[in-house]
Amino acid sequence: IGSLNSRAHSMGTDHIKAQMLAMRRYDLIVIMTGANDIFTIKDVPTYLNKIIALHRKALPKAPILIVTPSDRGKGRSYYLTINIVKQREVIAKANNLALFDLWQAMGGRESMDKFYRRGLAMSDYIHFNKAGGSWAGDRILSALWRELGDYTKANPQAGCAK
Repeated sequence: IGSLNSRAHSMGTDHIKAQMLAMRRYDLIVIMTGANDIFTIKDVPTYLNKIIALHRKALPKAPILIVTPSDRGKGRSYYLTINIVKQREVIAKANNLALFDLWQAMGGRESMDKFYRRGLAMSDYIHFNKAGGSWAGDRILSALWRELGDYTKANPQAGCAK
C-alpha cells in the first residue's frame, strides 16, 4: 500500500475497500507511507490505526508489515522525518506488526544525500529513482527471506499439510 500519506489512504468508503481487499486475498500487507505524514504528524496514529483495523477485518490471516519512511533532505535529514520513523516504531509495536526500518537500512541521518550522490535518488532529495527503489525493494525482500528462513528453522513443520 503506497499512498500520498496516511490521511489520504484512510479516506474513502470503508465497506467498499473491505470488499476489494477480501476479493484480493493478499498474503502480506505492506503499509509504506510516511514522507508526507510530517504534515499531519499528530493525527497519523489515528489514520494508521484505521487503516490497520480495516485490513485486519478484511484479511484477518494476512500479516502486516509497516515500512518506515526513507531519509529525506539535502545535506542533513529533515528533522520531522525522524519523528515519523519513531512514530512508526510505536504504532507497529502497539499493533503487534512487523516493522522494516528503511530509514535505518539506508544508513540513518543524512543518508538520502549519500543516495543522491550515488545515483540512487532524485534531485528533490526525497524520492528514490528507479535504481534506488530497486535497492530499497531488495533490502525489504532480503529481510523477509531472512526472517522466513529463521522461522522455518525454528518451526520445521510449518506449512506442512496435516
